[in-house]
Amino acid sequence: MKILMLRKTIVAIILGASSYWLTIHLIAPIFPIYLVDLGASKAEVGFIVAIPSILSIFLRIPVASRVHSIGRFKFLGIALIISSISLIAYGLARVIPDIYIARIIHSISIASFGPVALASISVLSSDEERAKIMSIYLTAVAVAMILGPILAGMLVALLNIPLTFTISGFMLIPISIMLISLGRYDKPYCSIKNGSNFSLRKGLKLLVSKWAYMLLCIATLSYSLTLGFFRAFFPIYAKEVYLLTASFVSFLYAVRACSNAVVRPILGALCRKIGSRIIMISGLLLVASSYYIFSLNLPLYAIIIAMALFGLGWAFYAVASIIYIGYAIESEYQDIAMALYFNIYDIGSVVGSTLGGIILYYLSYNMIWLTLSTLLVIGSLVLLAMHK
Repeated sequence: MKILMLRKTIVAIILGASSYWLTIHLIAPIFPIYLVDLGASKAEVGFIVAIPSILSIFLRIPVASRVHSIGRFKFLGIALIISSISLIAYGLARVIPDIYIARIIHSISIASFGPVALASISVLSSDEERAKIMSIYLTAVAVAMILGPILAGMLVALLNIPLTFTISGFMLIPISIMLISLGRYDKPYCSIKNGSNFSLRKGLKLLVSKWAYMLLCIATLSYSLTLGFFRAFFPIYAKEVYLLTASFVSFLYAVRACSNAVVRPILGALCRKIGSRIIMISGLLLVASSYYIFSLNLPLYAIIIAMALFGLGWAFYAVASIIYIGYAIESEYQDIAMALYFNIYDIGSVVGSTLGGIILYYLSYNMIWLTLSTLLVIGSLVLLAMHK
C-alpha cells in the first residue's frame, strides 16, 4: 500500500509539472510579440522577459529551504495557483504597466515550482529507479512542451493572444487543487531524512566544495545566457526577418519541442551507460549548431532544421544535467542543489535577455547568433574537466 501511494504521488507531481510547463511553453512564442504589439521597445522586451529570472535569483534558494516545513504537495499546488492568477492577469492586461504587475506575480511561481518538482521526483525515487523515473518525468514535460506551442498556434489563430493567456491560466486550477489535497501525504513520503539537521549554510558550503557541480554551473551559465536572448528575441527575429505570423512562430517552437520529446525517453539509460558528461557536451554543441544556422540567413527550411537540432540539444543537456545532480548530491540537499542550479540558469537568462535588448541597437542578429554559438562551444570545453 505504501509503495502504491508513493507511486501515485510521483504521478501527481508529473501531472502537475506537465500542466505547468504546458502553460509556460504555450505563452513563450507569443509573449514577446504581444509586448511589441503593446508598444514595448526591444530593450523593454528583454527586461520584461527577464523579470522572473531576476526575482528568482533572490527568491529561489530561501524558498527551497522552506519546502520541508510547508510540505511538497501543498507548496507545488500553491505555486500553480499563483501561476494561474498571473496568466489570467496577462490576458486582462492592455498596457505595459499591467504586464509588469502580472509578470512579478508570475515570477513567484517560476521561482518556486520547477526546482521543487524536480527535487521531489528525485527524493521520492529509489537509487535503482531514479534515472528511469526522472527520464519519465522529463519526457512528460517534453510532451507538454510540444502541446503548448501547438495549442498556442491554434488559440491565437481562432481567438487572440489575450484570450490565449486567460485560457492557459484556467487550465492550471484543477491540478493545483489536486496537489493541495495530497498535502496529507507530505510527512510520510516527502520529508527528508534527518530534517532537524538541515542547514541552508551547510548545504551551500557542500555544493561549492563539489568541483564537478561547480563546473556544471559554469557551463549552465553559458547555456542560459544564450537562452535568455533566444527567449526574448527569437519570436521577434522570426517576425522581422522571415515575416512569420505568431501562429507559425508557435509551429517552430513545436518543432523544437518534438525533437526534444523524441529523445528524452532514451536519455536516462544512455546517461547510465556512457555518463552524463558526454551527453551534456553533445547537447551544448547541438544548440551551438542551431545558433550558427540562424546566423547564416538561410531559407526558412533551414530554420526549421535548426529548431529541430535545438530541441535535441536542449533535451540532451536538460536530462543529463538533472540526472547528474540527482546522483551527485545527497538527498537532503537536493532542493538546495536544484535551486542553486536554477539560480545560475536565471543569472545567465537575465544577462542574455537584458543585454540582448541593448546590443541589438549596435549589432545585427547574425553577429549575435554567431557569438552565442561560440559561447556554447566554450561551455562544452568547460565540461571536459568534469568526471563522468
